Amino acid sequence: MNLLSTFSVLVCCMATAASNVFPCGNVKDCMNTTLYHLPGPNPILAPRNVDDWQATECEVAGGVFKYKETYYIIYHCLCAATGYQVGISTASSPMGPWTPPSQPILALGKDGAWDNAVVASMNMMPHPSKPSEWLGWYEGGYIEADQCPDGNDECWTLGLASAPGPEGPWTKYPGNPILKGIKVCDKNRSFTGSCSGLYVAAVMHGEHTNHEYWMYVEAPINVNDEGPMALWTSKNPEGPWLFKAYVLDNGDKGGWDSGRYSESRVEYHGGLFHMFMTASGVGNPNPNKLVEQIGWAVSEDGIHFTEHPSNPLVPREFTTPHTIAMSEGHVWFEDSLVYVFHTLRWDDDADSFAKTGRNAEDLGVELLFPAGPRNLSMPLISLNWGLSLNSYQESPCAYGWETYRYCPILKTFAESSASSEVLRPAMRFKVQTDCQAGDGNVEVVVGVYSYNNATGVAKAPLSSMQLQGSCKEGSFKGETTPIDFSDSSDWVVATVTNTRNGEYGPLTSVQLDVTYELR
Repeated sequence: MNLLSTFSVLVCCMATAASNVFPCGNVKDCMNTTLYHLPGPNPILAPRNVDDWQATECEVAGGVFKYKETYYIIYHCLCAATGYQVGISTASSPMGPWTPPSQPILALGKDGAWDNAVVASMNMMPHPSKPSEWLGWYEGGYIEADQCPDGNDECWTLGLASAPGPEGPWTKYPGNPILKGIKVCDKNRSFTGSCSGLYVAAVMHGEHTNHEYWMYVEAPINVNDEGPMALWTSKNPEGPWLFKAYVLDNGDKGGWDSGRYSESRVEYHGGLFHMFMTASGVGNPNPNKLVEQIGWAVSEDGIHFTEHPSNPLVPREFTTPHTIAMSEGHVWFEDSLVYVFHTLRWDDDADSFAKTGRNAEDLGVELLFPAGPRNLSMPLISLNWGLSLNSYQESPCAYGWETYRYCPILKTFAESSASSEVLRPAMRFKVQTDCQAGDGNVEVVVGVYSYNNATGVAKAPLSSMQLQGSCKEGSFKGETTPIDFSDSSDWVVATVTNTRNGEYGPLTSVQLDVTYELR
């Protein structure tokens, strides 16, 4: 079995397994499906510091996939000194924790090149006929203004690269660019008659595409940085690419997506094409994307999409406090869960929880699922924190971009845009830490505090749950009993305090997870 077959069988089997429990076998059933929502442990990835290439903002681009038991997420990041460059992080679960951003895997072109200022939105897959090769499509800019309509100097254009594996090294195709941004410009699909080229949303190949390459793009890019979702096809990775159809465009029609869409991944799952798209509701006369929310559309042929009647499925007010917009939605299906990875745009004002403000954009995830029994586990304090706790020291809980320690704000109930019913899960917390073998019992307290958008974290905990046990082979694990906090507060945060005697050494590599128990 070649590399593509292994990758395709994996995705196919996962889709089939998920479709057995995710009640959506055809478009009609999907439209009648009620999905409940919980935000993930946001942010799941963030820029690291002012000296790195990903210093000021990171955006989802390319989404999530699984290969050889490892999950990969693709994104691009920006700093003041350079334009967007492509990065990749890995995890053992789609919930994370994800490795922090490191070095870009696709860098800017040389001076004078068509992609010398920006490379972004990389979508990759195994090569269909070359088992040892991967293909990646991306957009680059800027090219000369006279090659773009209306003198626009941000004409985003399509390029191709190849590599022996997802993490590279990536080699750019010598015939780049393979589809110039000017080719996708359609003034009839623009608010103002101008256009900035294309953003790559998804590329797929297989029986479901008649063994052609299908590329979904946001194009033409409108003045508010959003656009219709369009399908272009080719028989070869490098093209020529031909326009097939606009698959989704409700621009200026007065609905939740009247401002059109940011590039949103199309995923083939369970015999259907799914798009969990992010969109703005503000079209003409003053289009903007200040508020972007998540909706769902489904198609049997990948061309004609039907929107869910309860869109947006994830309104802004459903998700993590201080979120302004959820952009660039990229869906992943697994274990009867829908993960929608997205760019998380914050209000960046400083407050008691974020004393030095927030990054311009981080990465986040939203979880969607039908009602019914299930457990949802999320990492809250991971090894990325590098956390040690001395005697009677409590873990910090804030938006800490300086230390790369982001304390997630947890919602205590699940809700749906399609139902007035609210699900109230119990929450169970698990602590894991390293300790010095033979140094006596470990004693910790998990504190759960209410969170208010205006006042921040409460001073007194809603609950203090003590865990204790012996240090076995240099480690300790303990779990609390499940508690439903939804009657006490809509939002909570959790901490760990080392409460054992000071004669022992510190607890190191402290980790904290939460499990939602839905019944």
